[in-house]
Amino acid sequence: MFILTIGLIVIVLICSYGHSKKCPNCLKWFSSTVKGKKELGRKQIFKTVIRQDQHRSNIGLKQGTTERQEQIRATIITYENFLECKRCQHQWTAIYSVDIEGWY
Repeated sequence: MFILTIGLIVIVLICSYGHSKKCPNCLKWFSSTVKGKKELGRKQIFKTVIRQDQHRSNIGLKQGTTERQEQIRATIITYENFLECKRCQHQWTAIYSVDIEGWY
């Protein structure tokens, strides 16, 4: 049963990865390649995150954790990827954002 579960998880991961690399023109899986990337912009924000503090005894044993909210500085960087299909050479773009702690 354990091997069947692991096998099913691997199949789902492969399918989701292949589908995410699908060409919008020919619909073939695992076919997109990144030809370039361009930064479109940066935005500095404040956001709230949840931190976990670990409590330890005098001899170093973990006794528990406490969750707390913390206001942090963050930078959202927006990129544009230039993609091309390996099979039909169709070209397209995809925009995505990355959230980084700190101001850059």
